[in-house]
Amino acid sequence: MKNKLYHGKIFYGWYIVAAGLIIMSVGWGIVFNTASLFIEPVGNDLGLSRQGINTTLTIRSLCQLIVYFFSGILYSKVKIKSLMKIASITLPISFFLHSYAESQAMLYLLTAISGVSIVLVGTLPISIILNNWFHERKGFVIGLALMGSGIGGMLFNFLTGIWIVNFGWRITYQILAIILFVTLIPCVFLIIKIHPSEVGLTPLGESIDNGLDNSKEKVVIESGVMLSEAVKTTTFWGICLCTTFSSIAGVSLMTSIPPHLSNIGYSTTISANITALSMGSLAVGKLLLGYLFDRFGLRKATFISCLCIVVGCISMIYALNYIALILLVVCVGLGCSFLTVAYPIITQNVFGQKDYNAIFGVLSAAHSLGGMIAPIIIGYIYDIVGSYNPSFMIMTVLGIFATVVFQFVFPKEDKSVTS
Repeated sequence: MKNKLYHGKIFYGWYIVAAGLIIMSVGWGIVFNTASLFIEPVGNDLGLSRQGINTTLTIRSLCQLIVYFFSGILYSKVKIKSLMKIASITLPISFFLHSYAESQAMLYLLTAISGVSIVLVGTLPISIILNNWFHERKGFVIGLALMGSGIGGMLFNFLTGIWIVNFGWRITYQILAIILFVTLIPCVFLIIKIHPSEVGLTPLGESIDNGLDNSKEKVVIESGVMLSEAVKTTTFWGICLCTTFSSIAGVSLMTSIPPHLSNIGYSTTISANITALSMGSLAVGKLLLGYLFDRFGLRKATFISCLCIVVGCISMIYALNYIALILLVVCVGLGCSFLTVAYPIITQNVFGQKDYNAIFGVLSAAHSLGGMIAPIIIGYIYDIVGSYNPSFMIMTVLGIFATVVFQFVFPKEDKSVTS
């Protein structure tokens, strides 16, 4: 018996990529990339301190970390598609209910629900599903789907800013909730398929003959190591450490652009424009980084991307120079793309398919840990010295460490950890 590679003229996997792009554009673009726009109006209306309202960002990151860390166990108990369906419903509902928040406790509860929901319908399942559908051009495919967060970030930052001014933050939450509902539900319920076999297809890049050569397919699926084996290697812990450090540096770089530029004298308009350009650069950077992984391999692509984080942090220190601003925009695009595009590729290339979901979840949790630590470091240092520059000096050192150590802990190209 032979499975088909194509269903019609277009490989169905590309519809999965398109659905992932839409989910990331709308889901991630709204939930994460517009969060900072609600801080001031929601805080002022509910009478919350800046620290109190900023806690919502920490809660969202904490939820992300917990779901990632336990994803291996979670997906062994509940089907990925079932969780995506539930999350595609709870996310719009929780966002709509944000408009009725009257207390700090209610705001925190809804933030936690939306935080868990976006992870269960966003990067975590999308990366796993694309790994099932594509056995070649994986870097390009993942970069293409995940670039949606940058596209959505540009679009919904622009629209949300206008809607908050014209309609208020409560109506804006309702508008965004409706957008989430009408886009996520069709994508998840009608388009997403977890495995090609569900529609009688074979992953792109895999032999279509399943009649005489099942052994080869079985070897591909079972290649690699279990999480219990991976944790016994220095490679695993080295990658986790570098992932956390690069995340601290990258998240600090990305989230500090508006306040830092305003703090050193740029107008609100210029700061907003640089932020928008950085979002656009991030969208392009994800696609480009995926291509670099496919073209040059794990080591070289990682080196280029992490080096861009380092140069981006240095550019922030010298941001009064317009050349530094240009470098900043370019480096944010290719550097911060590493924080989402790289981990599924690292998991596959280093640890294989055998326990992909669990290992990918732990690496993603290491990234989320860095995302939680970053604002704490930046806020603490800024409160002491009144400047972001010392933070960027620290981030530069962390970025250099990650850039160098990644090269030592990665195995040679085309080989994976076996012990």
